[in-house]
Parts: sequence; C-alpha cells; structure tokens
Amino acid sequence: MTTDLYHSISNNGITATLVFSVSSSVGAEAPWREKEGCGWQCVSGGLFCEVSLRRSGNSFIYGLQVSNRGDEPIDIHQLKLGPGEITWDAGLTAPHALYSLHPRVTGVNDYDPDKVIGLPPLAALPENEWHALSERCPELPHMEVVVLTDGWDAPSFVEGPLSQNHAHQRKKIKWSGTNSIRMESVHRFLGIESRSLAPGETLSESGFIQFQPDGNLNNILRDYLRELAGSTGTRGKLNPLIRERFFCTWNNFVYWEANQEELLPSVRRVKEALPAIQWYLLDDGYMPSKGSTSKLDRNAQGERLYALDRELPWFHHCPGISFLFDGGEGVDYDKFPDGLDGFAKKVKDLGMRPGIWLGFETSKFSRVALKHPDWFIDIGHESHLLPDLSVPEVRRQLEQAFKTIFHDWGYEAVKTDFSTHLTDNPEIRYRYSDKSGAEWREWLHKTLRSYLPEDGFLNLGCWLAMGAPWHAAYIDSYRDSMDARDGNWQTVLNNVRWSILPSLCGGAGQPIPDADSVSVFKGMEQAAMQTWVNYARVGGMLVEAGGDVVRWDDEALQWIDQCLGSETSGGRVYFADMGFWSRDGLPCASYRAVGENSHLLGLYNWSDEADFVSPDWTGPIEDCRTFTSLETGEVLTRDGLSRFALPARGSALFLCRPD
Repeated sequence: MTTDLYHSISNNGITATLVFSVSSSVGAEAPWREKEGCGWQCVSGGLFCEVSLRRSGNSFIYGLQVSNRGDEPIDIHQLKLGPGEITWDAGLTAPHALYSLHPRVTGVNDYDPDKVIGLPPLAALPENEWHALSERCPELPHMEVVVLTDGWDAPSFVEGPLSQNHAHQRKKIKWSGTNSIRMESVHRFLGIESRSLAPGETLSESGFIQFQPDGNLNNILRDYLRELAGSTGTRGKLNPLIRERFFCTWNNFVYWEANQEELLPSVRRVKEALPAIQWYLLDDGYMPSKGSTSKLDRNAQGERLYALDRELPWFHHCPGISFLFDGGEGVDYDKFPDGLDGFAKKVKDLGMRPGIWLGFETSKFSRVALKHPDWFIDIGHESHLLPDLSVPEVRRQLEQAFKTIFHDWGYEAVKTDFSTHLTDNPEIRYRYSDKSGAEWREWLHKTLRSYLPEDGFLNLGCWLAMGAPWHAAYIDSYRDSMDARDGNWQTVLNNVRWSILPSLCGGAGQPIPDADSVSVFKGMEQAAMQTWVNYARVGGMLVEAGGDVVRWDDEALQWIDQCLGSETSGGRVYFADMGFWSRDGLPCASYRAVGENSHLLGLYNWSDEADFVSPDWTGPIEDCRTFTSLETGEVLTRDGLSRFALPARGSALFLCRPD
C-alpha cells in the first residue's frame, strides 16, 4: 500500500493536480521520494513503485510502474493515477464534458427505439454532483478520454489513458460551481479481485494531459490521438476497409434464418449490381438452435416480417461460438448442405471474398455448456454464458475454432459480437486470477488476428462508443451505431449523438467507425434516410451494406453503390458548427478531406420542420471558396451557403475546393 502522491502541472490558465497511489497486500505505507529528473519512487517491502512525468509543449505524459522486487507474490488491488482536481484561473461559467457515450440507458431494450434515450456528447456538468457515464452504462467499454471546456474559445483540458495494459480505467467528475472540477480516476483489474504480481514482474499504465488555449473540438484530440497510436499500435494502411466494402446478411435481411439456398442468389446480385462491395459476410443465423423451430412470418411478397418475440426462442438456444467446441452442435447442414466451407468456396467462385460473424456467447441449454459447465461464466445476460478465457481448455477450443473457420474453411474476415462481455463487463469473474480482463482482451484479439490474412478485416460488432483504441493493433473497424432497420428516426438521432467522439477520433491510424449498415430502411422516408447516409458518408463511416438485394430495384441498388463507392473511409472529421452541443449534440455541418485540397461538406437539418443552416468556417475548410452540390451540380460561394434552406430531416452534400 502506498500513500497518495500529489503533483501539480499548469498551462494556459489551468492547473491540474495529479494523484498516484497503489493499493496492494503490502501493509506498510511508505513515502514517495523525488528522483533525479521529473519522477518519484516509493519502496515498501518488495513493492517498488515509480511515477514518471514528461512534458512536450502543452502536453504531459504521465506513467506509473509497479514492480515486485521481493521473493513472494504481491497482490495489487487497484491503481490510482490521473488528475484529482483541475482549476481554471478565470473561473467556469457552464463547463461541458466530452467523453464516451452510449445512446441508451442501461436496461432499455435495444429493439424498442421509442424508449432509447440519447445522451448529448458534450454533457453540461451540474453543480456539486458527481457525473460518471461509465456508471450509467457499467457493462460497456469506455475509452474514458475526457475533454473539459467552457466554450469554443475558452481554455480547455484534455485527459485520457494511453494504455490499458492490465487495468480498465473508470473516472467520474464533479464541478464545484466555481472555478474547479474534481476528478476520480481508478484503474481496476476487471474479472479478478486483485492482480498477483510475481517476483520480478512489472505492471505499467500511462496517460495523457493537454492544456489547450481554446475549446475548438476539431483540434482538441489531435495530439492525444497521435500519442495513443504510438502507445497502442495500429493497423494503419493495412486496413482494407479504407477502400473496400462488405455486404452483411443480417440487417434487414435473413436474421436467424440464414441458409445457403437463399443466400447464394444474394451473393450473385451483390457481385453483379454493387461493384463497390468486395466482401460477402455471413452474419448470425447460420448455426443450429436446438429447442427452437420459430421462423419469421412473411408478407404476400415473401418478405420477412421481423418480430422480437419470434427471435427470442432462437436466441435463447443458439450455441454461439461453442458450436465448434467439444460437445457442441456443429454445423447446421439443413441450412448449409455443402457445409460452411462449401458456402465459403461458392462465395469465392462467384468472385467475392467471404467473411463470417462470430458471437462469443453460448446458450445455457447447449450440449457443450451442460458437458463443461466449468468452461463458462454466467453474468445474467439473457440465457447465455460466456467462455471463460482464463481456462486453458477454453483458449485451446477457441484457437481450434479459429483454425477451422479461417484456415480450413477459408473465411478471410470476421465480425465479432459480444466479445466485450468477456473482458470489459464489471460482472465478469474468471475462474483463474493470473490475468485481468484487459490482458485477456489483448490475448483474444491478438490470437484472432493471427488466423486472418493480413489483408482480411476484423470488425467489432459490439457497442463500443470508441472503446476500440485498445484493439487498434488488431482490428480494422468497429460498430458505432444502432440498427436503423425499423426506420425509426429517433434511432438515427441517437446514432448521430453517439458518433461524435468516434468522428473526432478519426485518423491517426485509428479503426474505422462502421455505420452498420447502409440499407433501404423500411418505414423511413427517402429524404430522412438520405440524411443519415450523407452524415455517415461525410464521417467516413460507410463500410457496410445490408438488406435483401434480390428484391431491390435497379434504382435502389445504384443508390447503395454510389453511397459506398464514392470516397475512402476513415480519416479526420471536422465540425463546421461551433455550438452543436446547444442543439442536444446534433451538428448541422461536418466535413472531411476526400482528396488533395478538397473536402466533402455535409449540411443537416435534424428537426421535423424546414429550417436554415449556417455553417461556421472553421478549420481547413476556411480556405475553400467554391462549393459544388453533389446533387444538382450547382456551384455556390460562401454567401450562397449562409442560411442554406433545408427541408425537414433533409441534408445536402458539397465538394469544397479553394479555387
């Protein structure tokens, strides 16, 4: 156990007090001693702790290392590192916090969009009240970068972790109502009560602080992302989804009824009519579901009529990843008479590259769960169990499954689901306590990546809210939206709010947000659907399409292809809207570079009434002088874009150039 170490740093009229300590089984508290340079050391029994602090311009990199120099293991319970209090010399009027968010509150059914509650990306801090998003949705991973600002032109503060090597960070903040904000940052070892530190072993975590002269969100995370990429690694230019796109069978299509007979015509149609798409991904529904014979109802035209109560019996009995485990149900040859390897071969024969969805859960009723109950963990998630990654037999089963799917069957890409439950959920409890959730998360994605081709993609189909940087060395894309499959406009608005932080975190080799997915959404008028697609297109988030392409007409197919094939994905996104948080986190203008000296600008009206949009000329776009409408070809000047008229739920796209 070490006492708290406090140290203050300041710049641009802001002062931050850093706090460091280690909670361990070593009983005696020991003082911190300053070492040569900017750092401190503390020795207690065999426990050796060292704090480092490095300055670069307006930025500071801090770190904590904990080593066992004794002869016996030492249990580490948690680490504390990060700001304790931040003070503005000029005071605060109405501070806001930008950090990871999620468009629903815990316990709300994903499939009931009318009850989904969107949280604004810049949350106004109430006076003298602790504010912690990760406590609102504790089961979700969070990046936990925080931006504290009192306005676009006011000095602001950026703080975030540069690593989650061993522990997950959780933080909460509270505004005093005057000039200071308190913060509590704790690094916990999820899945285990404490992390046993072996003799000679070292744990390390690090973080980033920046004092910005203003609150311009377009630049606020730039330096942090650069440091983050250097700390975590990145797929960078190896990411195929920068230029390539994939078709996914789930959204607005087969759901759990995936079968070879109906999918092969879809593969042919995608290949023939959607040249922007190179990959065909088989989503959920291909596995057996013993104990359930439910099927979707269909209308007179043969289209599936989705209903949650029809899906649940299948879901509760789906074996998940365990279908390839010892004692699992195996391949459903009624659905795929040529096997999943035969289906992958047919996809390749038709000129497309095959991908597959993997759900890292298993039904309580599956044979493998009954045969090997000690392989799984119950966190009360529906009727499903989680494979316990701390169990060596489970890791061997997973590796065998990966070998079968990617080496033997020939699938070259994967979308994973529920993987964050295995490592990030605070309810997870591993059978063996030698590693924490953060360490098993690293093992899982590193191992999975090793079975994929270098130019294959790994997509996380999880609720992530920009928790993806910790996977950046292995993954290419992550889901950053909810299904808009039912054509619910409120879902679209929540997706926009949810996308703010991922949009600002584009570039620097970070994984690409996936708008999951572009489709002909039932129940949504064309103008509203186009607005969501335009927003995602400007955000570089269009990597996936889904739907029953066999039933789409040529006009719809052409529209989908145009949406997907126009520009590269990923990259930095800027907001030409300095006050969007006052509109509940719905930006009226955003843009992204799409070529040398050219940008794609989107204007949006999220309201149900016609309105005027006036973009702010901030950032790289301030050098642009001509704006060509991608819909009409009309060339406008800045004056022509000021108070630009948009219909209800409408939008417009422009190619912007300096000449």
